[in-house]
Amino acid sequence: MEILSQPIELAQKVCGSQKPCPGDWRMTHHCVSVPCAEGVLLYHTLTGELLLLTDEEWAARDTDPNLREALFRRRFLVPTDFDENRYADQVVHLAKLLNPPQKGITRFTVFTTLDCNARCFYCYQMGRRRPSMSVQTAHDTAAYMARVSQGKQVKIQWYGGEPLYNLAAIETILSDLRAQNIPYESTMISNAYLFDPELIEKAKNIWKLRWVQIPLDGTEEVYNRAKAFIYREGSAYRHVLDNIGLLLDAGINVIVRLNVDNRNAEDLNLLVEELGRRFGGRKGIRVYDACLMDYGNNRINAFDDEASGLRKYKALSEKIRELGLSGNVSIPRALKINACMADSDDAVTILPEGQLGKCDHFTEDHFIGSIYSDALDQQEIERMKERREDIPACRGCAYYPQCRELKYCFGRGGACTPVLQGVNLQFLRECVLNSYEKQRRKHETDR
Repeated sequence: MEILSQPIELAQKVCGSQKPCPGDWRMTHHCVSVPCAEGVLLYHTLTGELLLLTDEEWAARDTDPNLREALFRRRFLVPTDFDENRYADQVVHLAKLLNPPQKGITRFTVFTTLDCNARCFYCYQMGRRRPSMSVQTAHDTAAYMARVSQGKQVKIQWYGGEPLYNLAAIETILSDLRAQNIPYESTMISNAYLFDPELIEKAKNIWKLRWVQIPLDGTEEVYNRAKAFIYREGSAYRHVLDNIGLLLDAGINVIVRLNVDNRNAEDLNLLVEELGRRFGGRKGIRVYDACLMDYGNNRINAFDDEASGLRKYKALSEKIRELGLSGNVSIPRALKINACMADSDDAVTILPEGQLGKCDHFTEDHFIGSIYSDALDQQEIERMKERREDIPACRGCAYYPQCRELKYCFGRGGACTPVLQGVNLQFLRECVLNSYEKQRRKHETDR
């Protein structure tokens, strides 16, 4: 047995080692096993430890007493009647007490506008108001950031709508932050159509843009039909792919999100092949596939057959990885104690008219305050943090320690499906393999 990654420090501090006890033992549900060239990788999703067992050790995992005791001490084996999910909740609760959140708000998701130059049929904002942030509100937003960040660096995610549809808001906010000597860096969720070489240079050097996430829906015909841009000249698909190349040339990382559903799963295989030819192996790119979800607008035809849909998703994920497009994602090295920004005290959304929220899916309600006051609605903040308990699908799920499902998770109502569960576990398997391969490459380099 080889230890490839030690337990996460905070997890080790809270959990410690497990002392062998009498009775029957079984493999913990919080373990992902992944075959590899040298045997089987075991990843503990609560403690973060990664082990490598040879094929012989894996075959003897139920019979070798020394191996079983070693796995038990490292919590890969547990007593038969052990309630792992309850234990994971207790560990996270204690970890929060040992690792209190920082003071101040330093992470901001800024909606420069809810308007957009695309008309995606699945957009969860369709049918809602489309206000844009005024220059005055942008000034007020920067003042709010400076006030509540307490001198710390701020991290801004530009969001929309299409955030580039309102450049004045971005430039006003950042100009004011620079004038007040507030350090910052930014990221963006964008369809990338409006980038050009001059704007990319500004994004790199002035906006301090670290990465852009760009959604793609298929090859040229499928993409252009799904995005339905307001522009009629040329091919939006070709233009966006060219912009991905320009962003990478500038040293800005690009995350390509492939939106998968019933209509385009096969076509996305062709898209991945084209992305592989153009960008495979390039530094700074990561491609991942994500199943589209119905956010209450009834416009999304997800997979009719969940088992078939999950097979298509896994096949696509494997192709992405084979073509060198999966980036450098690896197993987390921090204990997951928050679900997302909704239950993180250092993060808020800022809407175009200055309202504050806790989740980027809520643009018309669930506000917690505004940039014009330091008073926040603590009741709403606590409601957004509430976890949904007793979800049947959570029992026996390896992903549970890293899930932290909240009641307000938009569109699912706290539910879970075999496809969603399979997507999460497939992502963990990719992280495990990437971590293993990084270790082996480092080992070869050091020799």
